[in-house]
Amino acid sequence: MIKGELTIIFDDPFYKAIFERIDGANYEVAQVNLGASLPHMSEILKLVNFQYSKLHFYQTTVKKRFILLILREHKDWLIRLQKRKILVPKLNKH
Repeated sequence: MIKGELTIIFDDPFYKAIFERIDGANYEVAQVNLGASLPHMSEILKLVNFQYSKLHFYQTTVKKRFILLILREHKDWLIRLQKRKILVPKLNKH
Protein backbone atom coordinates (compact mmCIF):
# COMPACT_ATOMS: atom_id res chain seq x y z
CA MET A 1 0.00 0.00 0.00
CA ILE A 2 1.33 3.42 -0.97
CA LYS A 3 0.41 6.44 1.13
CA GLY A 4 0.92 9.99 -0.14
CA GLU A 5 0.70 13.44 1.36
CA LEU A 6 1.03 17.00 0.06
CA THR A 7 1.90 19.89 2.36
CA ILE A 8 2.14 23.53 1.30
CA ILE A 9 4.56 25.53 3.47
CA PHE A 10 5.90 29.07 3.50
CA ASP A 11 9.69 28.95 3.70
CA ASP A 12 10.48 32.67 3.52
CA PRO A 13 10.43 34.10 0.89
CA PHE A 14 8.77 31.25 -1.08
CA TYR A 15 5.82 28.89 -0.83
CA LYS A 16 6.79 25.27 -1.37
CA ALA A 17 4.90 22.07 -2.09
CA ILE A 18 6.27 19.08 -0.19
CA PHE A 19 5.18 15.73 -1.63
CA GLU A 20 5.67 12.68 0.59
CA ARG A 21 4.96 9.04 -0.19
CA ILE A 22 5.47 5.90 1.87
CA ASP A 23 5.60 2.37 0.51
CA GLY A 24 6.35 -0.09 3.28
CA ALA A 25 9.70 0.89 4.79
CA ASN A 26 10.53 3.35 2.00
CA TYR A 27 9.91 7.05 2.45
CA GLU A 28 10.24 9.41 -0.51
CA VAL A 29 9.99 13.18 -0.65
CA ALA A 30 9.92 15.78 -3.43
CA GLN A 31 9.80 19.55 -3.20
CA VAL A 32 8.52 22.16 -5.67
CA ASN A 33 9.03 25.91 -5.34
CA LEU A 34 5.65 27.62 -5.90
CA GLY A 35 6.87 31.23 -5.89
CA ALA A 36 6.54 34.17 -3.52
CA SER A 37 2.76 34.64 -3.68
CA LEU A 38 0.19 32.41 -2.02
CA PRO A 39 -0.67 29.62 -4.50
CA HIS A 40 -4.29 29.27 -5.66
CA MET A 41 -6.07 25.92 -5.48
CA SER A 42 -6.14 25.76 -9.30
CA GLU A 43 -2.32 25.96 -9.38
CA ILE A 44 -2.02 23.19 -6.80
CA LEU A 45 -4.47 20.96 -8.69
CA LYS A 46 -2.55 21.47 -11.96
CA LEU A 47 0.66 20.55 -10.17
CA VAL A 48 -0.85 17.35 -8.77
CA ASN A 49 -2.74 16.32 -11.91
CA PHE A 50 -0.21 17.19 -14.61
CA GLN A 51 3.25 17.50 -13.04
CA TYR A 52 3.27 14.74 -10.40
CA SER A 53 4.79 12.15 -12.76
CA LYS A 54 7.69 14.55 -13.48
CA LEU A 55 8.65 15.05 -9.83
CA HIS A 56 12.01 13.75 -8.66
CA PHE A 57 11.53 11.92 -5.36
CA TYR A 58 14.42 11.42 -2.95
CA GLN A 59 14.29 8.14 -1.07
CA THR A 60 15.12 7.39 2.54
CA THR A 61 13.71 5.11 5.24
CA VAL A 62 10.60 5.44 7.39
CA LYS A 63 12.88 5.78 10.41
CA LYS A 64 14.37 8.98 8.98
CA ARG A 65 10.85 10.22 8.15
CA PHE A 66 9.91 9.81 11.82
CA ILE A 67 12.88 11.98 12.81
CA LEU A 68 11.89 14.62 10.22
CA LEU A 69 8.33 14.66 11.56
CA ILE A 70 9.62 15.27 15.08
CA LEU A 71 11.84 18.09 13.80
CA ARG A 72 8.91 19.63 11.94
CA GLU A 73 6.72 19.49 15.07
CA HIS A 74 9.35 21.47 16.98
CA LYS A 75 10.24 23.93 14.20
CA ASP A 76 9.93 27.07 16.37
CA TRP A 77 12.26 25.61 18.97
CA LEU A 78 14.79 24.62 16.29
CA ILE A 79 14.69 28.09 14.70
CA ARG A 80 15.52 29.65 18.09
CA LEU A 81 18.45 27.25 18.49
CA GLN A 82 19.71 28.03 14.99
CA LYS A 83 19.62 31.77 15.74
CA ARG A 84 21.74 31.12 18.84
CA LYS A 85 24.27 29.31 16.62
CA ILE A 86 23.61 25.96 18.29
CA LEU A 87 24.20 23.14 15.82
CA VAL A 88 20.89 21.64 14.70
CA PRO A 89 19.77 20.18 11.37
CA LYS A 90 18.25 22.61 8.87
CA LEU A 91 14.57 21.90 8.17
CA ASN A 92 14.58 22.92 4.51
CA LYS A 93 16.91 20.08 3.48
CA HIS A 94 14.25 17.33 3.44
